[in-house]
Amino acid sequence: HKKDKRHCCDICGVNLSSKRNLNYHQRAVHLGGLEKLHPCNICGRRFAIPSMLKNHMNTHTGLRPYKCVYCNRVYGCGGDLVEHVAKHHVGNDNIYQCHLCDADFPKIRELKGHYEVHFRKGEKFYNEILTDFGKFRFTIM
Repeated sequence: HKKDKRHCCDICGVNLSSKRNLNYHQRAVHLGGLEKLHPCNICGRRFAIPSMLKNHMNTHTGLRPYKCVYCNRVYGCGGDLVEHVAKHHVGNDNIYQCHLCDADFPKIRELKGHYEVHFRKGEKFYNEILTDFGKFRFTIM
């Protein structure tokens, strides 16, 4: 089915699923980042959105709600579980692929850094990454 063009970023061309997501994308990517209004009451680190703070709190509480279905290893962050499954169970270390030049990376933070190179050159990028085992949403922060 065709993507809804009503929520298209006029700066980089990315299509988003809602006006709220478009506003978030533009603030995060094109307007210097999001204001980090949500502080951790334990270490003081600040986050742009409450769900990021909630995920961070797992590092302090030891909560590890993300469990590998293959080996029962547990993680505090869903992204860490995705990388674990790709590396140890799917056999693909480089799960994050650049759609502009086909370079691939084992960690999403490495792909984010790579996308900044394209962004500085004025190339368009999108906030969705296809891997061998799924689709992942992604925005440069």
